[in-house]
Amino acid sequence: MLVYFDANCFNRSFDDQSQERVHRESEAVLGILQRIVSGEDDLAWSLALTLELSAHPEPEIRAQLTAWADRSR
Repeated sequence: MLVYFDANCFNRSFDDQSQERVHRESEAVLGILQRIVSGEDDLAWSLALTLELSAHPEPEIRAQLTAWADRSR
């Protein structure tokens, strides 16, 4: 399956996980990203994602986020 996430989905796991809803959403996103890593699904990418994720203020997180472009098709 070809999957497209918006920037909010990629950033969800970096949000405050103390809220149950945020934690569940993070787990769901991470589960789908794991399927992409394992080759079960494919990741779609866009210029909009590149622009949005490259604007993250924290360099370490920005690098993690933008690295997903290398896994996309």
